[in-house]
Amino acid sequence: MGGFWDCPAEIAAGAGIAGRLYAYLRLRGMDPETLSDEWRALIAGRFTIGDPDTVGERLTNELALGIDGFTINMPASGHIPGRVTLLGETAAKVVG
Repeated sequence: MGGFWDCPAEIAAGAGIAGRLYAYLRLRGMDPETLSDEWRALIAGRFTIGDPDTVGERLTNELALGIDGFTINMPASGHIPGRVTLLGETAAKVVG
């Protein structure tokens, strides 16, 4: 493998992030409530949503596959104060 994977990651507590993710998808013409199982699986495989431990675990698992870096986007919550810093701190623990 190698190279960079586009890895959207969202760190949040509670279900609020799901609402922001749904709003993000709607802005792009998708209705999350009517997506097929195939699309839901694709989105679930591309987005990591959870607390720092969940996101850190996902990044650790991806790194174990042999990739050498991450490109991380926070489309649904990157504008929220402190979230980018928290993600940076979480990722730094994984990549060293």
